[in-house]
Amino acid sequence: MIEEEFLLSIGDIIVGHCLLVQENENIYEINNVFVKEEYRGNGYAKKLLEKVIETSKINKRVDKTLFLKICAEITNIPAFKTYQKVFGDPYRYDSRYAYFFIYL
Repeated sequence: MIEEEFLLSIGDIIVGHCLLVQENENIYEINNVFVKEEYRGNGYAKKLLEKVIETSKINKRVDKTLFLKICAEITNIPAFKTYQKVFGDPYRYDSRYAYFFIYL
């Protein structure tokens, strides 16, 4: 399993990070999205996720389709709204989570 850490910084200050974890040849999950509390509400999580998507597009093989997925607790409204902006509407819900994905 491959893990890649993504960092978002302003100058020398790291304000956010997340992990991209490979589940199999074509499926990757974005985990542990975090933005420091004092920087929240400024669109940094969205920028971080867009960075993951763009890097994944650049690094993918031409003959492969990649599937990026992420989930948010339904009660975590800021995360839910951010993921919805980046990935569109959830493809599935359960009693606790909303699940999002994008094909590249």
